[in-house]
Amino acid sequence: MRLGVYENLGVMVVGGGRYTLVGRVIDQFGNPVSDLEVLVIKYKIVEDGEPPFTLADQLCQVHTDEDGVYTLAGMYEDSLLVRVGGRDIETTLHLTGKRLARKSDDLLVDLHGSSSGIVDMPECQVVTSQPFKVSASVETAKDKLHLGGHSVWFVKESYLHAPAGAQDKSQGIVGFFSLGGEADFIEWSCQTPHEPVYMRLKDSNGKIIHEEVLTPSFAASLSRTIVVE
Repeated sequence: MRLGVYENLGVMVVGGGRYTLVGRVIDQFGNPVSDLEVLVIKYKIVEDGEPPFTLADQLCQVHTDEDGVYTLAGMYEDSLLVRVGGRDIETTLHLTGKRLARKSDDLLVDLHGSSSGIVDMPECQVVTSQPFKVSASVETAKDKLHLGGHSVWFVKESYLHAPAGAQDKSQGIVGFFSLGGEADFIEWSCQTPHEPVYMRLKDSNGKIIHEEVLTPSFAASLSRTIVVE
């Protein structure tokens, strides 16, 4: 911009928009999900090589109330993405305290040409975290060798039954613990729903000396004591 030269910046709108979006969030049991983050993002078509949506595209952030209802007031006539669940999502093998095991898909809202006022959003369903936890104590029988070299593995059932050459260790093996000493204690956890897993105790030669199938169920825990003869 040069001194004495004026540029036309177009029309700048100051103040709230004419639209209010109202929606509700429930979990897999049909219960309302309260205090859940809901983000509104300005929709754009992402071309090859372009970055995905960033914080700069975020327009506002609210939380659901005790009835699972969110209200997004002051929205302008535009194409918007409503992201229910925001950043509240469990993405790793180890539990991090996030409440959601799965979010709903983003909701695309096109307000161009819409009548101003309240816009009812479709009800969203998320899967809330219902962790399954296993604790196991591995011990040696009296006067026997220590557990050095022994290991405990947690392996997805689908991985074991996959055709030869189709197994992906990075996806199939969901837990590994190396043991040592005369006794060892391990803990493993996963989000549910989750497919059955095999818990395997292997000796230092890789031989399976104990195996059982576990079926993770929500908000459950198992305790095991395994004695190595």
